[in-house]
Amino acid sequence: LRRIEEIKATRRRKYELYQCQLADRPFLKFQRFNPEETNYSYMPVLFETEDILLRVMERLAGARIYPRRYFHPSLNTIPVLGCREPLPVSEQVARTILCLPLYQDLDEGEIGRICELIRGL
Repeated sequence: LRRIEEIKATRRRKYELYQCQLADRPFLKFQRFNPEETNYSYMPVLFETEDILLRVMERLAGARIYPRRYFHPSLNTIPVLGCREPLPVSEQVARTILCLPLYQDLDEGEIGRICELIRGL
């Protein structure tokens, strides 16, 4: 815990690097939040369609980079949870959100490589 502020600052820089390198991509958006109130534990990117998300995943996997679909599927679609009500916004976000790699030792050059692969779509 002694290093928590240093770790948050490092992760924030990496998050901002992703944002800077992907800001001009018309097929993706970033989550909006107060930068002072987050711990930068994830790098979620919202794609325009699930098809684009799947193409990005395939492209990254080809380079041995494995982003995660942590928020998929939408919880209301899991039968054991017993929710039968459609939640179209949740379902759409769950289909199109992907978490890019973001961890303490992630090299900034690797972020550049990930962004270049995404930009190449």
